[in-house]
Amino acid sequence: MPNGNFFKNFVPLLGIMGEEIIEINEFKLCSYLDNRIVGFSSKIFDDLFREHKLDKRYIFTITWETLYWEFRATEMIEAVYEIIEKNEIPNTHWAIIVSNENKPYLDDKEYPGVYFVEFFALLTYYFTEIKENNWSDKWNPEAQRGLFLTGKPHKENRIGLLAEFYRAGLLDRLEWSLFMSKGMKEDCQKITNFCEEEYEIFLKECIRTPDNVRVDWQKKSLHYGGFPYDTELYSQTKISIISETRWDDDIRITEKTWRTIANNHPFIMAGSPGTLKRLQDMGFYTFEKYLPFPRYNDILREWNLNGVYYKTYRQRDRLKEIIQNTEGFLNQKFDSPLREKIEKEIAWNRNRYLEIVKEDHETIFQILDQRFDLITPP
Repeated sequence: MPNGNFFKNFVPLLGIMGEEIIEINEFKLCSYLDNRIVGFSSKIFDDLFREHKLDKRYIFTITWETLYWEFRATEMIEAVYEIIEKNEIPNTHWAIIVSNENKPYLDDKEYPGVYFVEFFALLTYYFTEIKENNWSDKWNPEAQRGLFLTGKPHKENRIGLLAEFYRAGLLDRLEWSLFMSKGMKEDCQKITNFCEEEYEIFLKECIRTPDNVRVDWQKKSLHYGGFPYDTELYSQTKISIISETRWDDDIRITEKTWRTIANNHPFIMAGSPGTLKRLQDMGFYTFEKYLPFPRYNDILREWNLNGVYYKTYRQRDRLKEIIQNTEGFLNQKFDSPLREKIEKEIAWNRNRYLEIVKEDHETIFQILDQRFDLITPP
C-alpha cells in the first residue's frame, strides 16, 4: 500500500486552501489551489514568480469545478497555462493535479502536464489510515440504528431529510448530527416547511453532535471537513444515509462517500440522481437491490441540447423513498447467505477504494519522479 511517509508529507498539500510549501530532497514543492487560480491576472502570481528560482517545483491543484466563481474546470486549467507561459516556467517545474470529478466538465482535448486523481479518496485515506490509523473493520448487521451525518445543514438532503425522518417518527432508529449557526437558521426553516413554533421544537430536539467533532462556526455558515470522526459511529450502526454535497445538479463523490466505504458500511445515497451509477461505473457495489425502492437514485432521462446537459428524475418522491429504504433496511433480518453476500460486497468496496488510492499514489509519484526529475522519498 502507499508509503506512510509520503502521505504525511504530500497529501495534506492537496487538502488546504491557499499556499503550502514542503521540501523533498532539498527541492521546494509549492501547491496553489482553486482560490489562488480564479484571478486570471492575479497579483499573487506576479509577485510569486518575479523571483522564481529553479529549485522550486509548482503544483497547481484544481480540486473542485468552482461554479461558485463562475469558472469551469477547463477555464481554470487555461488560466494556469497562462500563468506558466507568462512566467516562463519550464515543463520540468510545474504540474496540474485535477480531481477526477472535474472530468465531465472538461473540453474534449489533450491537457499537457495535467494529472487526474480521486482527490477525496486520497484525503480520506490520509486522515483515516495514516493520520489516525483507525477505522471500523467490520460491518455490524445486528445493529438497530442507521447513521445520518448531515454536515452543513442548508440543503434538502440534509436538514430537509432530517425533518422528514422526524415527521416519520424514525429518529429513534438513527444516529444523526445536526449543526446550526444563527446565520443559517432562517434559510434552513424554509427547507423544513415547519412553522416557527414547530421549527423551534425541532431544533431543540435535533441539534446534536454525536461524536463531539470540532466545527468552524462562521457568521452565516459553518464548516466541518469530515475529519476527524468517531469510528464507533460506523461500528455501532447498520447502514449509512450519505448526504452528499450535491442533491439536484452535478454529481459529486466526496469524503462523505469515501469515509463510508473506508469504514465497511453499506449505504443509501442522498445525492444527485445518477450518483449510484457513477459509483457502479467506478467498480463499486451500491446496495440498492436490498432496498424496497431500488431505483430511488435513477436518472429517468438525459439529453444534450446545443451543448447544454439536461436530465429528469422523480423529484417529489426521492426523500420519501430514501426514508422508506432506510426503514426497510433497518427492519430487514439477514439470513446467513444474504449476510455473507452483503459482507463480500462491503469488503469489495473497501478493496476497490484502496486500489484507487494506490493508483493515485503512483500518479503523484510519477509527477515527482518523471516530470520533476526528483528522487522520490522513501
